[in-house]
Formats: sequence, structure tokens, C-alpha cells
Amino acid sequence: MNAAGTLFEHSGTTRTLIVPAQRSMAKRAGATVVEAKGSHAIYVLQPKAVAELIEKAANGLSMK
Repeated sequence: MNAAGTLFEHSGTTRTLIVPAQRSMAKRAGATVVEAKGSHAIYVLQPKAVAELIEKAANGLSMK
């Protein structure tokens, strides 16, 4: 996790959202990026990945 604690999870395979734009915005925010397979509704298709991200953020652990 970065110093500000910004995390960003997205799907690299979504057809609804523009993936390069998502990556660019996350980079601008200085976010730690986690990419999971799925559509734009990543929290529905990959709930375990989203839950792990939330847990790590809550615990302040590194995403590496």
C-alpha cells in the first residue's frame, strides 16, 4: 500500500470501462493497483479478491 493508503482494484478484461483510462487514473492517484479477471462488476464476479483487498487495506498491510 502506498503512503496515502490508496488502493484500486479493477478488471483488466472489462468491456464497459476503458482499462487504460482506469490504469492512468490509478497511477495519477498514486494507488496500489490490483487487477482481477472479470467484468466491470468485479465485486460480484471476484468477491474473494475484493474482500482480500478490503482486509489488507483495513489492516494496513503491503499489497506486494
